[in-house]
Amino acid sequence: MPMKWIFLIFLSEEIGGVIQVIIYLLTLCGYCIYYVYMDASVINIRTDARLKLAAQRVAEDLGFNLSSLINAYLKNLVKTKTVYYSNVEEPSEYLKSVIREAEEDLRLGKTYSFKSADEASEWLKKNAS
Repeated sequence: MPMKWIFLIFLSEEIGGVIQVIIYLLTLCGYCIYYVYMDASVINIRTDARLKLAAQRVAEDLGFNLSSLINAYLKNLVKTKTVYYSNVEEPSEYLKSVIREAEEDLRLGKTYSFKSADEASEWLKKNAS
């Protein structure tokens, strides 16, 4: 009986028991079986629970799981030996409108300056209404 070759790749150990039965049965039938387990190790990190949930939602929205994104980040870190992060936040629409209004007031000369905090406080008391 000629040797038949079957290549099986299993990425999860959760189905290990079923796989062992299949391998045993196929081996009895004269099949030569190769199987590969993903060589993975576990990294435990501590992070804020809300941050983790938010990251999982973003990853899911992008069609990934969080583990895949972290693995991709680690591979890029090893490959490029660089860390990129951005702490740039986009101002809200309200803040943008207030800034535009303040810039317009400054351009039109609708500004006040004070020589002391007491002078500013007095002006606020008079004009507060």
